[in-house]
Amino acid sequence: MHQDIQEMTTAPQIAALYDRTIGIGLLRGPPADEAEAGFETVLPEPFVAALPSAPSAHPLAAQRAVPLAQLADSPFVSLPREAGPQPHDRITGLCVAAGSGPRVVQRAAEWRTVCALVETGLGAGLLSTTGENSPVGHRRDMP
Repeated sequence: MHQDIQEMTTAPQIAALYDRTIGIGLLRGPPADEAEAGFETVLPEPFVAALPSAPSAHPLAAQRAVPLAQLADSPFVSLPREAGPQPHDRITGLCVAAGSGPRVVQRAAEWRTVCALVETGLGAGLLSTTGENSPVGHRRDMP
């Protein structure tokens, strides 16, 4: 058996599974519109607020915990839906449930880029807890 590990976002993984270019993929949750493929949850993935490390870069950066509703007026850096429909939809759903859709000012296809843009002070974001080693200064629990 030959193993070739490739890094792919959700949409290319699903396409590669259907055309049998890959035999297995690891996604951030099953896309709602993909009923034909089989999915198993390996690890649940909660989100935390991502804020820049400098308190002067965001008014909530000094708080230990940030309820998502407090981020309603903040500019957001987020993934585009085509890069990962499931995390994008989940982030949007969490924001809507907290009282406001995210006010996205910049999109980035990779989590590390989202984190880097948050760190510059461009906006806040939501980060999966599996991204804990990402280069963003402050990760705050969302009570």
